[in-house]
Amino acid sequence: MTTRSISLCGVMLGSLLLAGCGGDSHDAVMQDSIAQFKKITASLKQVKDKDSAAAQSSALKGVAAEMKAIKARGDALPKATAEQEKALRDKYEKELSQVMGEFMGEMMRVAMLGPDVQKELKSLEDGMKDMQ
Repeated sequence: MTTRSISLCGVMLGSLLLAGCGGDSHDAVMQDSIAQFKKITASLKQVKDKDSAAAQSSALKGVAAEMKAIKARGDALPKATAEQEKALRDKYEKELSQVMGEFMGEMMRVAMLGPDVQKELKSLEDGMKDMQ
């Protein structure tokens, strides 16, 4: 997990906030996005070395694919109005801040485990790159 991966996550999250999603509403997209970030974080918490990274790789690849599908659903929605964007921020700001803080902490921790671990988790980085 590189600095580039972390930056991609920020871009992805911003696009999801603006696009919205879910049961095909902006609110549902946000809920689905947060749920996926929780899944990624839970998987990253299991990574301790190259072997555990390899074990989590397929799960993370699946979550990255799900995030891509969520983004596509959000992109299909009409652009959120300023009022809708504000309502989403107000509703999810606290939870999103907590979830993203945990996610970023795990990304940074995993990055410190070395290049062998990062190589095993390349599927997550590649999936996030596709979200731009």
